[in-house]
Amino acid sequence: MATKSRSRGSALDVGGLVGNARLMRTTVEISDDLLVKAKRVAAERNTSLRALIEEGLRDHLDAMARRETPSRGAIRWVTVEGGLPEGLDVASRECLHRWLSENAV
Repeated sequence: MATKSRSRGSALDVGGLVGNARLMRTTVEISDDLLVKAKRVAAERNTSLRALIEEGLRDHLDAMARRETPSRGAIRWVTVEGGLPEGLDVASRECLHRWLSENAV
């Protein structure tokens, strides 16, 4: 059920019971033009406004999670013949900094 709000648009009360799953009822305020577009799309798809909102919210949250989770590709190890340069102790941060500053290219 949509009720008018003065300057903020429309308030939607979304919720109910589907099968054995209890749904939370909440009120969402959205602009009037967005509500009209959403109702039109829901009608064109022969679905409910609630289902359309849930689908959009799920898609958006899934896309955000994919962007925040870095892809973990395979590590390509690079190895070469030889060893460490003389005077370089990789176990010592101080030694590494000193060696890098003395041997900067």
